[in-house]
Amino acid sequence: MIKHLVLVAGTAGALALTACSSSGDKGGSSTTPPPPASSTTSSSPSSTPAGGAVAVSVAKTSKGDALVGPNGHVLYTYDPDTATKSSCDGGCATAWPPLVGTAQPGSGLDASEFGTITRADGSMQVTYEHHPLYYYAKDTDSEDVYGDGVGGTWHLAEHDEASGASSSASDGY
Repeated sequence: MIKHLVLVAGTAGALALTACSSSGDKGGSSTTPPPPASSTTSSSPSSTPAGGAVAVSVAKTSKGDALVGPNGHVLYTYDPDTATKSSCDGGCATAWPPLVGTAQPGSGLDASEFGTITRADGSMQVTYEHHPLYYYAKDTDSEDVYGDGVGGTWHLAEHDEASGASSSASDGY
């Protein structure tokens, strides 16, 4: 009798493990994260998945001329960052997705003002005047500038075309 119970319990456990590890999605939860958003989706603040060239240009906003990524959404800088390291990872990077890739500056922008840093996950993040650049997830339209001033540490990556200079966060590093 005990032998049969062990056999039945062992079989039930094996079936449960097989069902939980199934790769087919039958409407249950999956341990595989969703793929990153494509840079071709205009409503999504993302950059190229492979970290290739990303167009950066200047657009007029309600707060002045600002840098925008390839999807037309404005870009931001974060005060705690340094010239060589992003301080925004994990949940922060979900709310403030980094501009990943290599900048391809548009009209009125000087390529020498752009660079990259290597993020903790190994991806290359675009910098402008030594400031890593980010989108704000709550900016759902290209006209949105909701991230400017959040927490007193997030700033619109502004650009003054006349002088070719940024008026975003200070260059204190």
